[in-house]
Amino acid sequence: MRQLLTIFIFILLSHFTYAQLDGSVRPPKFGAVDSPIAPKTNTPFDGGIKFSPKYKIGEDPTPEPLIQEKKPDMTQQDNFIKPDHSYNPKWLEKDSESSEAYKKSQYFGDYKTKHKKLRILCRDHEYVDGDRVRIYQNDNIIANDIHLVGGFKEIYVDLVPGFNKIEFMALNQGTSGPNTAEFKIIDENGNEIMGNIWNLATGVKASLIVIQE
Repeated sequence: MRQLLTIFIFILLSHFTYAQLDGSVRPPKFGAVDSPIAPKTNTPFDGGIKFSPKYKIGEDPTPEPLIQEKKPDMTQQDNFIKPDHSYNPKWLEKDSESSEAYKKSQYFGDYKTKHKKLRILCRDHEYVDGDRVRIYQNDNIIANDIHLVGGFKEIYVDLVPGFNKIEFMALNQGTSGPNTAEFKIIDENGNEIMGNIWNLATGVKASLIVIQE
């Protein structure tokens, strides 16, 4: 019985002592704490896309090309080197020329000789294009149809005493007119009595007179 009483008193004292300690302790009061961190401001989200102020709403945003295309200037003269002259072969010139002079008869002059024979040389003095000639002596044909080439062809003529009329007639104009013949007359000693050229139309004649003394 005495032991129970002692335990009861001990428990009672312990409880009293705990109540005293619990009443003397005050919980700390917490007030507002000043924070050095600045408050955040709400920034609208732009999605990371930045727009160039160069273009306005309603305009075509097609980018300009890196290399500007140069439009041709039709009024500008070219810088190509131009020849200071044009080359036209003589055989082309005679094909394009059309003159009344080609239709006029020519006279090669009159000559005297003591030789009884003469040698006539004839050739095409321009582009060989098929020119042909006929030769007369006192209205008689002594060479009917001579095809002219680049080199001379020979015809021998027996002179009559006194007057000898030698005529050359253009039979055609080849592939490019006019007929371009060259003539030379050589005596028996090899001396040139006459030399001449012509540019004649078809059917036109050139003539000379040889007096055999």
